[in-house]
Amino acid sequence: MSLALNLARSKNVVYWIAHITQTQHASPEDFTWISEVWFPELISTPIKKFAIILPENVFQEMVGVYLNRLNVSVLPFDIEFFDQPEQAYKWVRDERFLGPNLSV
Repeated sequence: MSLALNLARSKNVVYWIAHITQTQHASPEDFTWISEVWFPELISTPIKKFAIILPENVFQEMVGVYLNRLNVSVLPFDIEFFDQPEQAYKWVRDERFLGPNLSV
């Protein structure tokens, strides 16, 4: 995941889709690392839209986990959670950038 952050910085990536359907197997330590180490680094990239695709069977539960762990109210990019890749791709392709926000 750190390699992806470096690539996002070097290539000025502004749209990111994280298809993380394996998160039901993630440990509490994984979520701690994501929220305390990786996510603060993501905020320092040029990202404008960040879509997270979660497994359908645990979608509602995982959205809550992410929002509670990240504990941020204002982000420098839009973030949305999806359970279908097609929805995420459509949202990312929509050129509108609403500005700093946290929406679900």
